Amino acid sequence: MADSVADQMRKAMIEHQRGELDKAEAAYQGILAHTPEHPDALHYLGMLRFQQGAEPEAVALLRRSLEIAPGNPHAWNNLGNILFARGERDDALRAYENAVAAAPNLTAGWHNIGILHRRSKRLDRAIECFQKVLSVDTAAAAGEPGADFRNALESLVNLLQRTRRMAELAQTLTLWQSSFPNDPVAQHMVAAVTGKDVPPRASAAYVKELFDRFAESFDHTLKMLDYRAPQMLAEALSAEPEYQRGQARVLDAGCGTGLCAPLLRSTAGLLVGVDLSPAMQEKARARGLYDELCVMDLCEFMRGRPAFFDVIIACDTLEYFGDLHDFYAAAHISLSPGGLLLFTVEAMPPDRPTDDYLIQPHGRYCHRAGYVRQAAAQAGLVNLAITEGPLRREWGAEVPGLVVAARRGR
Repeated sequence: MADSVADQMRKAMIEHQRGELDKAEAAYQGILAHTPEHPDALHYLGMLRFQQGAEPEAVALLRRSLEIAPGNPHAWNNLGNILFARGERDDALRAYENAVAAAPNLTAGWHNIGILHRRSKRLDRAIECFQKVLSVDTAAAAGEPGADFRNALESLVNLLQRTRRMAELAQTLTLWQSSFPNDPVAQHMVAAVTGKDVPPRASAAYVKELFDRFAESFDHTLKMLDYRAPQMLAEALSAEPEYQRGQARVLDAGCGTGLCAPLLRSTAGLLVGVDLSPAMQEKARARGLYDELCVMDLCEFMRGRPAFFDVIIACDTLEYFGDLHDFYAAAHISLSPGGLLLFTVEAMPPDRPTDDYLIQPHGRYCHRAGYVRQAAAQAGLVNLAITEGPLRREWGAEVPGLVVAARRGR
């Protein structure tokens, strides 16, 4: 007895999910040969065509499916995703709006609308959409929050920070922490916004999770922010003639995706990168410029390489340290006699002249220049010099920073 159309659809979708696209395509086409107006076969064949790069055909198949079954919210949402990927934002927005009109509790639809509004700088409307996700996620209410809930939380926190809606931000972070009690990002951000239980440095778990997620978009994001810190450190290093012979042993401390590597390679006889995030370091490895890469806590790594490095560069790494004593002590151990330490930190706001360091609502630390100097002297570092300048732009304003140079005594 031949399989029913429903059975054929189930088998086709299983093959599709397994990535067996040729088999899935043949199955969808077989269904449509007998039932040309089958909306689900049209829908999923359209998604398969999108995976194959045939975007115009994918759109046509999704639209035909929706002409037959206009109340299918998932087809509308998928059509929106394809249109969004094609850069057709207005049409994508209409598709997402149709999706939530058909299913008002469709969290994926609300989340996608929020993303579109955020991309178009309609921040208040984006906030409303992300808040809608949190309010309608029934799985979260049952103690099982899903990916849409988590992503909406993070997006909402970012936008509330950006729009300075601090009371709502605190409430959202409290929800985040209660929904994900073991989440290091939530724990860190609650401390950053409330000022309670602030750690002396960001936890390794927080840094790893933050940058593992950020790795794919990191370079593009910083390019959009007019990121200058690597160039500022490279210029400071170029002013030191003894390191221009291409023989120095250089540590890129907190190397991230390796943005500093092209600027350091000509100086380095040996270029080593260390970072807590495996995902970021894979991006650094792909550059092919490092002699060695290590996923490890920075201070632990430096303590394990005594008197080894001629130069240690820490580009925007100490934004995740408040107290600098442990970093300075480890750097002093790792530097060769007379070795050079170069790093950046965000500068303390002028209205906090007495604080040594301060965690900011976005989760990064800033430092007072006097504290940077005093802590270095206590660690036995000498010849400290500080230069001020903007590190990047963020939220429409320049981020003031300090470029710091110091040496281990001979």
